Amino acid sequence: MIMNTSSPHTDPDILELEGIELNRRAHGVRINGKPVFLGYKEFQVLWLLFLYRGAIVRVRDINEKLWGDPFGAMEETVACLVGKIRGKLGSQGMALIQNVLGIGYKIDGRPMRRSITRESAN
Repeated sequence: MIMNTSSPHTDPDILELEGIELNRRAHGVRINGKPVFLGYKEFQVLWLLFLYRGAIVRVRDINEKLWGDPFGAMEETVACLVGKIRGKLGSQGMALIQNVLGIGYKIDGRPMRRSITRESAN
């Protein structure tokens, strides 16, 4: 299944999977409670992969979401961002982010905690 361009059913501010927590409002990443710094585009790519976990996120979709153009960046640029993310997340990142050759990337895994939506946070 390839990610469609519509949003998932909820618009969470916090996503957690396999001990990795992403906080969109704080632009923060924690692995088992320890902060990890990701650059702006790196965070955006990881957020998309977490948000659409279980689905293939095409390079074209990443380009459209990050640069507003399905051909906004070369495939190598996206691959470089994913490589940096994997490196910063360590062994968990290497195991979690899968390359779907010629298409894009995918994250499998099970949520470990909460997803706070804007509505439930108010």
